[in-house]
Amino acid sequence: PGNVSRLRRFPLRFLQPGLKLPPDRLAEADYWAPELYAHRQTPDPLTDIYALGCVFYELLAGQPPFGGDTIAEKMELHASEPIQPLENHRDMPDGLSEVVAFMMAKQRPLRYQDAAEIADKLEGYLKQSSQSAAPTPKPSETSYLSWLQGQRERIPAHLVDDGKPSTNDQP
Repeated sequence: PGNVSRLRRFPLRFLQPGLKLPPDRLAEADYWAPELYAHRQTPDPLTDIYALGCVFYELLAGQPPFGGDTIAEKMELHASEPIQPLENHRDMPDGLSEVVAFMMAKQRPLRYQDAAEIADKLEGYLKQSSQSAAPTPKPSETSYLSWLQGQRERIPAHLVDDGKPSTNDQP
């Protein structure tokens, strides 16, 4: 409602009924801005920007930005340690690591101040072809049945079940 995007805590939990959430919220601490834990600040857009930076970091690096076995350890690392440059994990386009680093700045005034600023920075990393590509139509029953017919035509005729009882005694 209102065209507002939100980051959800464990968004896939509703798709996985048997999934148990960690009782101590340890997994969530991978995305908490330092001020949430240290200063007990109320979440706001800047804490969301930090969390989104952590998500980007994890997507690009294949692991969360900081380790730690407890919430306190993770939050201490978020508050005091610099992130490892993404280039240490893989080749990055020029400047992308810096965009993520500014999203995860420890000092709130150094973070990007709104999502539009981040979108502007990331827009340059989109491939030109993806910006001008026509949207792919959604699959329909008609397209599915057409695909099935094409698959059926590839099967040798003697293997196709035409619905008539077989006179062949072979199993």
